[in-house]
Amino acid sequence: MASDCTSMSTVDELSLNWKPKRELAQTCDQIPPSSESLLSPNRALRAALLKSRFADTILRAQEKVCERGDPEKLQRELKDLKRKQREDKERRRIEAQAKVTEKALKQKRQRKEKRTVEINDCYEIWEDLKKLGYAQYVDLSAKDLADLNDRCH
Repeated sequence: MASDCTSMSTVDELSLNWKPKRELAQTCDQIPPSSESLLSPNRALRAALLKSRFADTILRAQEKVCERGDPEKLQRELKDLKRKQREDKERRRIEAQAKVTEKALKQKRQRKEKRTVEINDCYEIWEDLKKLGYAQYVDLSAKDLADLNDRCH
């Protein structure tokens, strides 16, 4: 019986020493509710001795867990971050593809406008020559007239 009293006082003493560290960990909501009240006195003593022996290790581990936060929350944040990165990458790819398409259309329009200008220039020159009366002095073969007509129309 005497050993039970000493063991109980040792358990109480160790538990008292342990409370501030537990309170620190509970601020981070990392420690589940204590199950020490369900343990037999011998097991409670052993648990208290192990806690006191490895208190520094336990405390450092709890501090690291507190620094990192909730693992599930970190997992969700990581998934969200990866999803956002995929969306950004897809958006950038689509924007780049749209730029390439827009550039190709712009070049096509410019070529078409350039041809239109050339055709109009050719036609205007021919009309100017007619008005000035020089067209009658130009000896063009039928083939040259057909080429000129094709270029102008």
